[in-house]
Amino acid sequence: MDGDCYMCQAGKYHLCRQMGFIGLSGGGGVLSEKIVVDARWVHPIGDIPLDEAALIEPLSVAHHAVEMFL
Repeated sequence: MDGDCYMCQAGKYHLCRQMGFIGLSGGGGVLSEKIVVDARWVHPIGDIPLDEAALIEPLSVAHHAVEMFL
């Protein structure tokens, strides 16, 4: 996400033509212990254990796919 295009400026960063993913599109590789990101990409998880919190995104994608199918 470049933050400069029309879609990013409109708050629709998921439609950015420069779409990338943290850890895969440069800046801190997938195997990095630590990386620096903008605060907007950090979501508090509260008291959820990290191994369970890691499943939130894949489960939400699966849920969305089921909802789209039904």
